[in-house]
Amino acid sequence: MARGWWKSLVIGGIALPLFVWGCDRVQMMHWVGSTDLEVEFAITDAATGAQIPDARVEIKQAKGGFYEDRDEKEFVLASGSDGLASRGGRESMCFGTRSGLGFTDTFVVHLPYWRFRVVAGGYESGEWTELDVPQYIRQARRAGPGKAKLVVPVSLHKNRAEPPYGL
Repeated sequence: MARGWWKSLVIGGIALPLFVWGCDRVQMMHWVGSTDLEVEFAITDAATGAQIPDARVEIKQAKGGFYEDRDEKEFVLASGSDGLASRGGRESMCFGTRSGLGFTDTFVVHLPYWRFRVVAGGYESGEWTELDVPQYIRQARRAGPGKAKLVVPVSLHKNRAEPPYGL
């Protein structure tokens, strides 16, 4: 009698989670929408991790994209004393999947077609980098209803002084 009880408990312990998982997967909703996206650059010293104030983020925006501002242009963002520089964009296309019970809830936002580099006094200039790449796409997060945020960490190395000639 005790053996039958344990067997039922084990079967139930396996069957119930599988049943719940199956119910969750039966109703998958794929959606498409738009969100306001804030892109924030967090600029730090590569050696110490300290914020770098008064850095400049130089941006070249290519024409096109899945957001409201699609014109080709160049602009500069300045970091404050906290080493942060940001710019918001409206109506960026986003999409995802939500399962029936909410166990799966994905969110992806199309990033602007920006090439950027960071320049700061006393530091080596950063390389020109594409923003719309998987490394950054995966980092964008919901920041409230109709809002998303991407934090782009940038570490700069101090300028190396050239040794005097002949040494």
